Amino acid sequence: MAYAKLNDGQTLYAINDLYIGAKTHISARYSISLGDNSEHHSSSGVIVSTGLGSSGWFRSVLTGACHITGGGKANEIEVLREKGFPWDAPYLYFSVREPFPSKVTGTAVVFGKVD
Repeated sequence: MAYAKLNDGQTLYAINDLYIGAKTHISARYSISLGDNSEHHSSSGVIVSTGLGSSGWFRSVLTGACHITGGGKANEIEVLREKGFPWDAPYLYFSVREPFPSKVTGTAVVFGKVD
């Protein structure tokens, strides 16, 4: 299971995936950090997947990304797309949906593993 605490006081719980973003068609605006990298984002939101959810929505997102980028390479994304990760893994993966680059928003932090 995963949970996220939002800056508005909400706590979200998930068995498969957490979707963090706007409820409507507008872009979500937020700050994201992974390791030493941080940036402001504008996107359709962020999907955070548990191992149990790694064969569903997360796999679909990775499949699209692999085909857009040429895929077929032996890398972390391709392995995850094919096999997922263990349902009881002590880590999560996230993927930003449709990140939008602009003068004030970045697109460097769009995929990663969270321990």
